[in-house]
Amino acid sequence: MLTRRKLVLGAALAVLVPAAPALAAPDPLLADILYGVSDALIRDYIYRNYEYGRWDGRYWWYRGNRYTPATYRRFWIDDYYRHYPPPPPAHRPPPPGHRPPRPPQFAGGRPPGGPGPRPPQPPHGGGPRPPHFGGPGGRGPGGPGGPR
Repeated sequence: MLTRRKLVLGAALAVLVPAAPALAAPDPLLADILYGVSDALIRDYIYRNYEYGRWDGRYWWYRGNRYTPATYRRFWIDDYYRHYPPPPPAHRPPPPGHRPPRPPQFAGGRPPGGPGPRPPQPPHGGGPRPPHFGGPGGRGPGGPGGPR
């Protein structure tokens, strides 16, 4: 026998059951765009902005450009990263047991171009250079200015 409780429960279920699919996906166009986006922040950003475009039944039109649902999704994901770039990677401390590299050892104990011992002097001292004999352009026999 039907009681009043069963009758009220049945009426409530009849009202709620057809509405269940509508509660799951409020907009099939939005569901098509959000397909495959797992980050909640990006999903929320797309949800807030996707209606700026115009759907013509096959393509999304936004600011004079035509997008398929997949490219419209990619556009909004890229737009999210333009407005909210990912943070730089955090500095990680070195692993335990890691020692910083030693400074390089230079020949003669000095870095290149730095102060250090003077280069060796020629054997004749710091006076004028000895004359150069031989070869074209040199002073001496057979060269310019020399005896012939």
